[in-house]
Amino acid sequence: MFDLIIRGDRVVTSQGAGAWDVCISGETNESLLQNITISGGNSPGGGGIYIENSSPTIRNCTFRNCGAISGGAAYVSGQCHPRFLECTFNGNWAEVGGGAIEIVTASCDLLDCTFLNNTAQSFGAGVMAYQGTVHISGSMFSANELKEDGAISGSGGAIMMYLSTLTMDS
Repeated sequence: MFDLIIRGDRVVTSQGAGAWDVCISGETNESLLQNITISGGNSPGGGGIYIENSSPTIRNCTFRNCGAISGGAAYVSGQCHPRFLECTFNGNWAEVGGGAIEIVTASCDLLDCTFLNNTAQSFGAGVMAYQGTVHISGSMFSANELKEDGAISGSGGAIMMYLSTLTMDS
């Protein structure tokens, strides 16, 4: 087994459908995605990144204008515990929940992250968790909205937790 390390000061832009599936399975917290901007991804789950049974560290990355049915920028599920450090989620959208991130039956740390202008139609325009454990520290949420046909709707403009555990600190 080897560690995955992806670093770069560049922008990855999608012109068509398909998520940027960087970490799919088996990555540890020694695996690193750093200084990357992912823009314009579109997929059923995780328009920017799809993480399943994997625990990478994602540092100083920007996810913008990505969309999905669930988890506009990122979808996290399974036996995993990824860490997002100093990341920005801006202008992402989900048709159902998790405009920026959806976390399902997983654990996730969101440390010193910024969530701006993300939208969802039903649940958690910023973060949506179902049967998950989420730790948020030093993060900022601003102008995240639930919208359905242009109207304000749903539950959890910034954060929606369902059968989940949330710990927050500054």
